[in-house]
Amino acid sequence: MTKKINVNSKTQQELLEIILKELIQLKENVHVQQHKLNLVVQKPQQLNIFGLAEYLNESPQAIYLKVKRKELPYTKLKNQTIFNIAEIDLFLEMTNNKKRILTAK
Repeated sequence: MTKKINVNSKTQQELLEIILKELIQLKENVHVQQHKLNLVVQKPQQLNIFGLAEYLNESPQAIYLKVKRKELPYTKLKNQTIFNIAEIDLFLEMTNNKKRILTAK
């Protein structure tokens, strides 16, 4: 998607705002495409602590701590902690949206 803009008639601030809007739109498009790709590519629906640590690019110790603090949705199966990827993704998306709203105020 290429838009032609007469840069001579725009101030630097206006140009930056146009670029920012385009970047936000591109980011949203990438997010949609990633979501579609995730639907096509089969991935496990549940992970243990080590799998979730890899999935979130965190250490297993950080995941243990978040479980202890009840900062992540999880299920106990016998003595194993199991994470549903869809629940984790939704939880993280909601948490990030909440943080964005709070920092915008």
